[in-house]
Amino acid sequence: MSTEGPPGVETPAPLPAGGPERSNEERGRSIVRNTVIVTLFSALGRAFGIGRELVMNPVLGTRAGADIYRFAVDRIAVDLYTKVEKLLQPTYLPLFVGRKVVAGEEAAWRFTCVTGTIQLLLLGVLAAFGSLWSHAVVDWFFPDAFMIDPVKVASAVNMLRLALVTLVIYSMSNLTELTLQAYEEFTIPALAESLRKIAMLGTLLAAMAVLTHLNEYQAVSALVYGLLLGAVARLVCHLPALGRRLLHFRPSLDVSNPDVRKAGRLMVWPIGGMLLALARNVVEMKTALRIGEGMLAGLSAARKFIDLPWQILGVAVSQVIYPFISELGAKEKRSDLADALVSMCRVLAFVFVPFTILLFATAEQLVSVLYERRLFTGASVDLTMTALVCYIPGLVFFAIEDPMLKWFYALSDTRTPMLLGVLSDATYFAVMFIGLRVLHAQLQALALAMVLSKALKVLTCFVILRYKLGGLPWKRIYPFLGKLTAASAVMVVALVLAGRACAPLADGGLVHKATFVAVMSVSGLVPFAAMSLLLRIEEGGLVVQTVAGKVLRKLGRK
Repeated sequence: MSTEGPPGVETPAPLPAGGPERSNEERGRSIVRNTVIVTLFSALGRAFGIGRELVMNPVLGTRAGADIYRFAVDRIAVDLYTKVEKLLQPTYLPLFVGRKVVAGEEAAWRFTCVTGTIQLLLLGVLAAFGSLWSHAVVDWFFPDAFMIDPVKVASAVNMLRLALVTLVIYSMSNLTELTLQAYEEFTIPALAESLRKIAMLGTLLAAMAVLTHLNEYQAVSALVYGLLLGAVARLVCHLPALGRRLLHFRPSLDVSNPDVRKAGRLMVWPIGGMLLALARNVVEMKTALRIGEGMLAGLSAARKFIDLPWQILGVAVSQVIYPFISELGAKEKRSDLADALVSMCRVLAFVFVPFTILLFATAEQLVSVLYERRLFTGASVDLTMTALVCYIPGLVFFAIEDPMLKWFYALSDTRTPMLLGVLSDATYFAVMFIGLRVLHAQLQALALAMVLSKALKVLTCFVILRYKLGGLPWKRIYPFLGKLTAASAVMVVALVLAGRACAPLADGGLVHKATFVAVMSVSGLVPFAAMSLLLRIEEGGLVVQTVAGKVLRKLGRK
């Protein structure tokens, strides 16, 4: 009797990836171990990313050069890479794992050969046409006042061309990264991403050392060249880890491959979602650039504060848990999937709810301490804060969105995430239109539109998954929410009292503001942690138990 295997594969009673059946405890230990590894390397990479922002923002401020950088790097190279990543994740990795389990590595790599060849051709064509029409692209995005200045135009055009070349290399490294993750190898991909961040910071520092009076356009050039160097380093770092497996790779356009056909069918919905997301990003970018000089830079700088924390932990959880829930989905273990979903949401909520509260209390001082120097003036801080205060409420939803979508992909469902994306984008455009046209808001409208659209998407995801998984373990949800609310309330009270006591520091100089942030962080997080342990919130006790267990084991070995 045959049973249905992983997406697109039918086989007589396949064994799970990695050999014999693993217990939930073994699977949990592996998830925790790999999550810690990926989180540490992600934190390292983000630390260099923070370093880049600290060095870059005082040099660029919120002027035209900053807009060019955000346009070429953030909105072309990185945003388009993200769309390619979201297209490959739900289609490539589950099919590769399934074929490897059923038919072996050689068959799985035949699928990789075709996928890689098609990806390289499509991205190469995009980069070629984008480079050819780069001046027209810049003219369409930037306002007329910008196009009058030939220095600005030349810089934007050159940076766009470099960004498109980088996109090809960067996106190909995503295929190698997903392949490594299919073999449950997470350390090398995380290290490679850290190297990419190091390359960007290192190139900027080298330019500052060589060019004594570095101007904003030279700084932008250094950053984009650093992005290109980092993308190459990322790809090169993956190749030795794949080792002899690369001998299976041969360029191929064999679209008769059953996995390629299955991937094509699964991609129909994600492609639709990707195009809508691109339209949303284009509208946001064009609107910000048209509002005025520095607006895109201010919006992007604010978003960095929100993206940094969830991209460290949220993305780590998402990457590590995906192969495991793909295995559970292939075996149709819906109760285990439901339990894992609740555990994931609890962990992320436990981390990001107090972080959201703390960010509300210290945002202005934090932006000032990190960025307010040279060209990043008090006006730049105010501009960044305009968007940041609107982004902060969405932090929990930003963190949960990507990991939660993996449950649909594990169930071979790519249509629902696309439809949810349509709902999210429709909400975004509606809120943005009301904010800009009716309320006459500017950056606030763009930021709140993103937050409300993501919140609606995550809440709708939760409702749909509840039915797909046959219900959720509510006895693990309601008590947790009650305890988390109580701990958060204690934290808010502590922060209010600390804020009143430290009010003079908040409006002082750099040292005073840094002291304010440090005092508020301790004053808020310590009561939250104490209350969490007192209420026996599992996620709080888990950290203590894990650390204590490791210490005791080391002492026992000695």
